[in-house]
Amino acid sequence: MAHRREPAFSKKLKEPILQEKHTDWLAFVAQYHDGSLGRFAVDAFTLLRGNYRACDAALERQAEGSLKLGEIVLVYRDRRLVTS
Repeated sequence: MAHRREPAFSKKLKEPILQEKHTDWLAFVAQYHDGSLGRFAVDAFTLLRGNYRACDAALERQAEGSLKLGEIVLVYRDRRLVTS
């Protein structure tokens, strides 16, 4: 009985390279309408979905109580890397 060879395209694909790992956290600053600032961190994997996710993360932090309530007018990246 001859060994049947599978076509190259039928091989199973390996796991995707991008896997969720919460190892690198990036610091962000939320600037409020009154001029005050609040700092928070967002993991790098979340930002792969787009930088706008930092604004969503700021609202989530407000809901959980780690950022103060108030109108956030600007969210920008703090250049420091936060280690977990």
